[in-house]
Amino acid sequence: MTETDLCRIKGAIAVRIVIERMEYEYRLTGYGEFRAKQAPTARPINGKADLFLDTADREPAEDLTKRERAVALVVSNGSAVIYWIEDGRCTGFERCATGGRFARAQVEARYPPT
Repeated sequence: MTETDLCRIKGAIAVRIVIERMEYEYRLTGYGEFRAKQAPTARPINGKADLFLDTADREPAEDLTKRERAVALVVSNGSAVIYWIEDGRCTGFERCATGGRFARAQVEARYPPT
């Protein structure tokens, strides 16, 4: 299994996540701020959630569900959320109160390293 740290992608600014009636933004620069806001009209178009990477030099934002061979996006901010990706769509997500290590184990249990 290959792992990509989005913070290390050149020009990466933030990860934005849209789920039913909510938007989340995880800043990848500075102090790593996190924002959540209610958005009554927000509706994901790529399954259970839309996952975007905002970069300084790319408009529109990159759709992370379309990355080749992507199986999950793990967002960790103390606790973690795993967004499962299959065939270019987010098929579901689950919260992991114990953080990033547990989330990695969950991903590896579903998709064993080769």
